[in-house]
Amino acid sequence: MAHNPNMTHLKINLPVTALPPLWVRCDSSDPEGTCWLGAELITTNNSITGIVLYVVSCKADKNYSVNLENLKNLHKERHHLSTV
Repeated sequence: MAHNPNMTHLKINLPVTALPPLWVRCDSSDPEGTCWLGAELITTNNSITGIVLYVVSCKADKNYSVNLENLKNLHKERHHLSTV
């Protein structure tokens, strides 16, 4: 609760260190197909002034999953620089 800028009534005088961004993977079972939720603190000087929430949705098959090695290969194929 110390990271929430709306909780000023707690009167926390200790300096609060900002947390790194948080991402949570979802199962996409909601109507929007939400697959990731993210939160990031907004800081000004040494105080936390707000929180930005992110939502990533996808309409792909729920059972679709790519492993890291396949992602690397796809990236190489798409961004391969051919020599002339």
